[in-house]
Amino acid sequence: MPLDCGGHPGLAGMFSIVNFPSPWPTVVNLENLRGGTFVEGTTDVTVFEEAFEQIVATAQSPDASRETIEKIMKEKHS
Repeated sequence: MPLDCGGHPGLAGMFSIVNFPSPWPTVVNLENLRGGTFVEGTTDVTVFEEAFEQIVATAQSPDASRETIEKIMKEKHS
């Protein structure tokens, strides 16, 4: 993520969206200190799908991420 992007849905905690083949529903795995919690149901899953779309739209490209990390490393070690 760009360092100046401010708050984004990824800050709320780690989650994984699992798309099983039909007829199984899409499930979200919320990761936490005690393991994971599964969320299913159209409305609940849609919230996480929309959050993921926002994260992807905000995220830097791999090349830009690499440049940001290199810049921080050089500043820290110079």
